[in-house]
Formats: sequence, C-alpha cells, structure tokens
Amino acid sequence: CCREVVITCGNHDSPKFLQGHSSLADALNIHIIAGIEDEHPERELLVLKDADNQPRLRVAAVPYLSPAQVRQLPPDADSETLNRSYVQGIARHYQAIAEAARQAAQDDGLALPLMATGHLFTQGGLCHLGKDGTPDHEDDVLDLCVGSLQQVDPEIFAPEFKYVALGHLHAPQKVGGLEHIRYSGAPLAMCFDEASYEKSVCLVDFLPDNAAPAMVQTLAVPRTQELLSIEGDGDALEKRLQELKERGGSCWVEVNYNGKSVLGSLGSRLRELVAGSAVEILKINNLTRLAGASGHAGQSSGEELTDLTPREVFRRFLETQQIEAQEQKLFTACFDEVLQDITLHEGGSDPERASAPQDTAPAAPEPAAQPA
Repeated sequence: CCREVVITCGNHDSPKFLQGHSSLADALNIHIIAGIEDEHPERELLVLKDADNQPRLRVAAVPYLSPAQVRQLPPDADSETLNRSYVQGIARHYQAIAEAARQAAQDDGLALPLMATGHLFTQGGLCHLGKDGTPDHEDDVLDLCVGSLQQVDPEIFAPEFKYVALGHLHAPQKVGGLEHIRYSGAPLAMCFDEASYEKSVCLVDFLPDNAAPAMVQTLAVPRTQELLSIEGDGDALEKRLQELKERGGSCWVEVNYNGKSVLGSLGSRLRELVAGSAVEILKINNLTRLAGASGHAGQSSGEELTDLTPREVFRRFLETQQIEAQEQKLFTACFDEVLQDITLHEGGSDPERASAPQDTAPAAPEPAAQPA
C-alpha cells in the first residue's frame, strides 16, 4: 500500500474544503497542498520517506494556479495581455519553487531527486485522442485555449525536476515527446468520448545518482465498466440494444438517434426495452433535431440570437433534447431561478425585458410649449 500520499488542488476543487481536512490527513501521511503563498513557495515542498523512515524524494507539490493567484495586472486589461500575464505568472512560480528546492537541499544537505506536480495546459498537449484511442491531432477539437487558460511551454520546468506529473488533460500522454513530463490522464473514463482510451497510471523510478530523468513505466488500469456509444434510426437502435441485452453483462450506453422520423417517445421506448437488464442508457442524443436546430433555426425568418430572450433560447434548446415534459418544467424553473439571481446580481430588474433587444433610436424631443 502507499506509505505517503500527496494531493494537490485542481481547478474543480475547493482549496478551503481540502485544506480543512489537512490536519487529519497529516496524521495518515496524506499531504494536501490546496493553495500557494507567493512569499513562501517552500511551503509547497515535501520530503517523502521510505519504509525505514529515510528521506527518498523531494516533491514540489504545485497545485492548480488560478489567474487571480499569479497574474500581476489589473483585471481591466485586454484579454491578450491577461492571458500572456497568466502564462508568465505560472512560469515565475515554477522558477520560484525550483529555487526554493535548491535552497532546501543546501539547508538540509539531502541530495534527493526532485519531482514537481502541476495542473495546467502545456503546448502540444491533446484534449482528445483519436477514435482508436491513439494521439490524433486532426481529431483534437481544442487548441488548448479554454477561456483564459493558455498553453505553457514545458521549458518552464527546471532541469532539476527529474519528473513532472501533470493533470488537467484526461488523455495519458507525454509532453513534447519527453519521457519525464507527462499527463497520466484520468484513470477512469469521464465521458463516452473516452470509452476507447487506454487508461493507465505511471510507475516512476528515480535513479540513485539523481543525474538523469526518472524512468517511467505505464501500468494499464483495468476496465471495470463497459461504455458503449451506439447510433442509428429507431429500428437499428432497438435491434442493437436487444443484442446487448441478450449478450448479458453490465453496459452503460450512449444512444445517438439519426433517423428522419420525429420520435417524441424515443427515450421511454428504449429504456423500456432494456428494463430489468444490465444495460443502462445514460444519455440519449437526437442528432436529427440537433442538426436541424443548429442548421436551420432562424434561417427562414432571418432571426438572430440577439432577437431572443435567454428564456426563449433555453426553451428551444430543451426542444432539441429527449426530455420528458415534466422534466422540462423542472429544468425551466431552475433556469428561471438562476437567471433571476444573475439579473439581480448585475443590478437588473426584469431578466426577460433586460435581455430583449432595445430600440437604439433616440427619443423624439417633446415639442416646445407654445405661447398662449
């Protein structure tokens, strides 16, 4: 079993929540690094020990670095400047943690191998793999620029880092072809797009002389749950689901309907077909409706998105999904509540009226009063 565990905060985690458990975790040799302190990067450094309580590894446990933590610009700067400052801020932090590690080695006299962690995007990383689960740049739908998160050059990692363990991307991969800088990837499929991925974890061996990068071996993670995406018209889908039902074995299914007919009861029909079996339908996509909504909505009338209120946009979206009428009412109520909160926060009054297109023509001046 693991003698020591290091947990760093990701972009979906709450630093305060994780830090609140740190005292209990410390007693179990579980080290939690939830946030950073600019003036004290050394607090992200850990020394891990072996079964004989001998120091064996120094870890620069760097958590997710948010733009607010590392940027050094006013928030009203343009997006390009903000993104560039964010990347520079990440680089500065890794420079600082590398320098802190050098100082720690001088102070404690321990010539330990050094590894680093990170939760970020790097240049050349892939958000998605190809259909066969291998790297395929043509199938990579993102340019690794999501919102204000920009690509980081792997050269920001100091040579002293004999291994860099990265998170943020779900696909296991090397960074820039380098053996010692890797995303191990999510150990479980996070969506049906990842059903074909070969999930793995990395076993890392550090060399005794600490002069060369670590040796990395990938260990396959066994699949305990089958994920399957099927596509076809109503008859084809029913036939495939019947085959899966008769085959036996647990299977989670994504259904993609591409038939020409409008089947309002598709979801209930298919779920009734597999009821009582180990086949479970988790998601149903009506590709026909989605294609129609994206390709034809508003074209005949010359309608623009700005002509619609947020509630109308949401209503039309619900119409493209296989959602029961009662559930649509629930989703709409939740949407109205969120929209109202946003409007009140922004100082508005009527979310529908505030979002509707406004007449920009100036008001006509009132006629001047005429003398009696």
